[in-house]
Amino acid sequence: VNGLRVSYFDNSKNQVRQESYLINDTIVGATYDYYPDGATRVVQWNDKNGNTLYQCYYRPDNTKINENFYLDDMLCISKYYNRNDEIIAQDTLVNGNGTVHEYYPDGQLKAIVPVIGGKNSGIQYNYNLAGKIIDSTYHIMGYLDGMVREYYPTGELKSIVRYIDGDQHGQYNDYLVDGTKYSDEFYEFGEQISNTTYTLNNNPLRINSNYNDNMRTLQLL
Repeated sequence: VNGLRVSYFDNSKNQVRQESYLINDTIVGATYDYYPDGATRVVQWNDKNGNTLYQCYYRPDNTKINENFYLDDMLCISKYYNRNDEIIAQDTLVNGNGTVHEYYPDGQLKAIVPVIGGKNSGIQYNYNLAGKIIDSTYHIMGYLDGMVREYYPTGELKSIVRYIDGDQHGQYNDYLVDGTKYSDEFYEFGEQISNTTYTLNNNPLRINSNYNDNMRTLQLL
């Protein structure tokens, strides 16, 4: 494949989700990812061999969140910005080894992630807005492994899922901020088997989707 590749959000406005350029099936040059309203979400530059050179993540108001610089396709410098476009922190990695931090939009520490050889490896600690450790996640050379919990910035559980060697496996639970279950999904080594969406009173809403041999069946509940 050669030339411009454009993908779209699944909506009636045909809003562009991503624009990239390919040469011999390799993404080169600039790639742009967009929010559903058309604002730029991510800009990434790749060299002629497809290796990442630079990434910049933006908030919906077009202020920077994070800039990443790469050498030999491994992260070497990561800069973090507040809403005033001021650098609030910087991580420097040597030969792909070091520690990377993640931050909430207003600058509070969100996570500390160890990196070895350019891949997330070891225990990642996750923090709430008050600076308290609320959970940990384990990585094996870039792959998530074990139970992974995601929290709202205020500390309430948002989702829980199990990973095996980077693939979701077992039940995935999704919750609203008040603790009400929003949906259940079930995976077998990365393949989604079923999905159930709930109403606000925890009763099944309408969809139970089963995926077998790439065929989808819908059952109204």
